[in-house]
Amino acid sequence: MHRLLAASLLVTGVFAAHADVFTFSFTSTIDPSNPFNVAGTVAGTIVLPHNGFHVAASKILVSSYPAAMDSYAPPPLEPTAWPDQPGSMNMFTIVKGNLIAGQFFRALDTPDYDVDFRINYDNRGNGSNYLGFFDPTWTRDWIEARGTPGFGGINIQEAEDAVGAVPEPSSVVLLASIVGIGGFVLLGRRGRLGSS
Repeated sequence: MHRLLAASLLVTGVFAAHADVFTFSFTSTIDPSNPFNVAGTVAGTIVLPHNGFHVAASKILVSSYPAAMDSYAPPPLEPTAWPDQPGSMNMFTIVKGNLIAGQFFRALDTPDYDVDFRINYDNRGNGSNYLGFFDPTWTRDWIEARGTPGFGGINIQEAEDAVGAVPEPSSVVLLASIVGIGGFVLLGRRGRLGSS
């Protein structure tokens, strides 16, 4: 029975699905026409649970951004944990492990600051890559990091798989079938041994 269980776990491991993890970054440069823009790089990770079109990221973590923004909130930020608001967007396309398109927008309002994070999204069709902080009391200036627009304006790289294996439903059925068959075989052997 132990051999059967070990073999079924091995087979299930072969069919296990993994979430795809990508790193992202976009770089903001000083723009003389925009006094609120700061220079630096915004970077983090995107976790997508499976391949497909219109796949929602299960986690986006903004792990670093220009130091001038730290006075509002030090990193990391997790925009996927912020509540949905009208206009929120979380949609990516991943084909054969390649992240080929996507849009994300989420904002968070707190008593101390409001924050807005975007990947290839704005309401004017420009595809902003953007992180901005705003002080609702107007005691500090708005500060933002704005990268090159569009999905092509963000650097996306496949990261090491940081999420554990999750068995696919078919793997669970396969495991249950193998264990069930093994149980019937063992019961049959015990019945024959007991009758002799």
